[in-house]
Amino acid sequence: MMRRKLVVDPRCSAYIEGYRTAMRQARAELAQSHFKTLTELSALRREVEELRALHIKSTEAMRQAQAAALATAQARAEHRERELTRAWSVERDLGQPVH
Repeated sequence: MMRRKLVVDPRCSAYIEGYRTAMRQARAELAQSHFKTLTELSALRREVEELRALHIKSTEAMRQAQAAALATAQARAEHRERELTRAWSVERDLGQPVH
């Protein structure tokens, strides 16, 4: 690809140099901003991974607590059923009041 040489009026050289400087500065700022964005994105990804791990641990702890509560409830229900079965099997003395 052949490029044409830009012919600039000598009176505009200061304007062209200012424009060139501004473009270099803009590119440098863009590169710096891009670097900061990538750094922040990396930090956020690490934080997401930490939060996922914490979520997994808390979910497991919750499931263990639910399993323990269910086991306790089942044990109470079995105990109550045994007590009721024992009470139903005993003959009642009709001479004594119920309460």
